[in-house]
Amino acid sequence: MKPDANQHDPDPERLRELIEKSGLSIRAAAQQIGISDRMLRYYLTPEDKKSHRPCPYPEQFALEALAAAATSGEAATQAHGCAPQGVAQRHNQREV
Repeated sequence: MKPDANQHDPDPERLRELIEKSGLSIRAAAQQIGISDRMLRYYLTPEDKKSHRPCPYPEQFALEALAAAATSGEAATQAHGCAPQGVAQRHNQREV
């Protein structure tokens, strides 16, 4: 996966989908990409709301990478019948 700023799409719904695919909570996703959960919530706020902030491309790419890692991890789990490293940790983070 290579960064391509031409693919920048800061749509809040798309960002939510990436977080859902990652299997992480908003807080855990924010922590994984190195931003505060408050900032991530600003990015996820609908564009017509006053508190909305457009998501910069580096943060979007980081969320895409989390989603891709989770997707490839699910494929590995199905193929090998076991959880890849990190999956249990992500599940534990959701409980926080």
